Parts: sequence; structure tokens; C-alpha cells
Amino acid sequence: QLEIQAKASRERRVGSVPSVGAREVYQRTKKVPDLFWNRFVCRPVAALLVNAVKDTRVTPNQITLASFVVGVASAALLIALPGRTGLIAAVVVYQASYVLDCADGMLARWRGVASPAGHLLDFLMDELKAFAILGAAAVRLQHEHPEQPFLLLGIAGLVSLASGIALT
Repeated sequence: QLEIQAKASRERRVGSVPSVGAREVYQRTKKVPDLFWNRFVCRPVAALLVNAVKDTRVTPNQITLASFVVGVASAALLIALPGRTGLIAAVVVYQASYVLDCADGMLARWRGVASPAGHLLDFLMDELKAFAILGAAAVRLQHEHPEQPFLLLGIAGLVSLASGIALT
């Protein structure tokens, strides 16, 4: 009986369809409703990534952790690279982190392995990225405008963010 249920479960998985492209991955893993930016920018790019890794040993949790690393790297770039070019570079890298964040859930849905533990890991990594980018923005602004209390405002923002997370 358990073997029959396991086989039926595998057959119901979205990813059980052989040899499909990124368009099919996108269609079968999209969220409805979704934000405009996600629907037309992030998820189509994430579908390309998911299509590339869907038949590998890469797990959704590994993509979640990669998203975290890329997000922290963008925070470091925000502090380390001065001027408008540095800001743009940090934003582009942070956007790559967001695409990875979309891809982890899409891969989990594709493979039929979405889980509460994976969702919690994703949530935790998202919040840690938010802390990193908010802290980095405060440090950058304080460095560029030392006469303003941006560091204190950043600390207040981090406290507010932590309070909001505690309420969820």
C-alpha cells in the first residue's frame, strides 16, 4: 500500500514531466497571484535557473543558502564600493539574490518537495538578508554624510525590523 502511494505521489509531482523548457517550468511553478516585478522579471529569470538545475542534485535549500550568501555579498558591496557605480553594483547583486530566492521555491514546487522546514529556512534567510542590507545602507549613508545620524536611524530600523519579525 505504501509503495503504491509513493508511486502515485511521484506521478503527481510537477517535475515528473520529462524534457521541458524554462517556459514550462515557469508556467507550472508560478504563484497566483504574484507581484508584477516577480511575474515579469524575477520568476522568468528564475525559471531559467530552475530549468538548468532541475535534473541535478542541487536542492532548494542549497539555492536558499546561495541566495543568502549573494544577499550578504550585496550588503558588503554597498559598504565597500563608493559612489553611484557601487550603489548600482550592490543593487544588481541584491536583485540576483532575489532571483535565487524565487528559484528555491520554484524548484521545490517543481520537484514536489516543498516543506514547512524549507519555508522556514527561506523566511529566516530572507530576514537575515534584510538585516544585512538595512545595516549596510545605514553604514554607507553614515560614511557619506557623517553630519547626519544615519547610523542611529539604521539601528532604529533594525530594531523595528526585529520587532516586526518577532510578531510574525
